[in-house]
Amino acid sequence: MSAAPPPVAPRDVRLVALLRGVNVGGRTIPMAELRAVVAASGARAVRTVLASGNILLDVAEDTPRAEVRADLESRISEAFGYDAHLALLPLDLTAALADAVPWPDDESAHGYVVVSTSTGLLAEAAAEAAAATEAGGGPSEGAVEAWQTPPAPLAGRLADEGLDALVWRCPRGSSLTTSLAKVLARSRYRAATTRNVRTLRRLA
Repeated sequence: MSAAPPPVAPRDVRLVALLRGVNVGGRTIPMAELRAVVAASGARAVRTVLASGNILLDVAEDTPRAEVRADLESRISEAFGYDAHLALLPLDLTAALADAVPWPDDESAHGYVVVSTSTGLLAEAAAEAAAATEAGGGPSEGAVEAWQTPPAPLAGRLADEGLDALVWRCPRGSSLTTSLAKVLARSRYRAATTRNVRTLRRLA
């Protein structure tokens, strides 16, 4: 995405769709094809950011989000032959989530946001990860993994959208091997998707 985004038309809202598991684990989805599938749903101003399943789209503001998400998941699943899951949120919430990460993004660790479409699921994931860390399944000595829920006002806005989130500090190079990463990789948590805070800021 290089050109400036088009203005949002009157009575439209700009949304961000975050697809889980794109261009990882052997699943390759060309972004041009993904944009075409999303545009065929009737969404406008469809753009992708990076090659990891981050989609910007405009829809009528009175269209129920759940309908948009279900339609996109169905279309993407059919087009690319897998069980697609995505989180759909207003653009301003994307910026708010990026700002909610309290840790610096530096050479020792990266900030991430985990978004779930199943309320309460991330609390279960966090509890499992905490238990694994306590049992010795956490990051290597010297690395510090941490996570927390967003501030209450932001958590409330997410709940209004049918979403839940965690902000996560992950030691650099360990985004697949820490306690929380291993928990989130399980099929039980397929309603959750993770993004680097830098990606969210590019979207916002």
